[in-house]
Amino acid sequence: MVFLLVIKMEFIKFQKKLDTVGAGDTAFSAISCAMGANINIKETISFANLASGVTIQKLFITGTASPEEIIELNETKELNG
Repeated sequence: MVFLLVIKMEFIKFQKKLDTVGAGDTAFSAISCAMGANINIKETISFANLASGVTIQKLFITGTASPEEIIELNETKELNG
């Protein structure tokens, strides 16, 4: 049996150069963390997108995303629409 789940998500538009190295690793780490905390799927995906959004802004390194950076990006996203 196969299930298909469609969730409408907001996106963040970045206006500068990006480096996607490590973004997938960050997303999977964030998903694992959120699932371990029993967070619902929509919030899990949002959290993973925010964490990856932090890492892609760090050029020429495999970026990391601290809790403070994820919160800051989420607050900035909300202020900028």
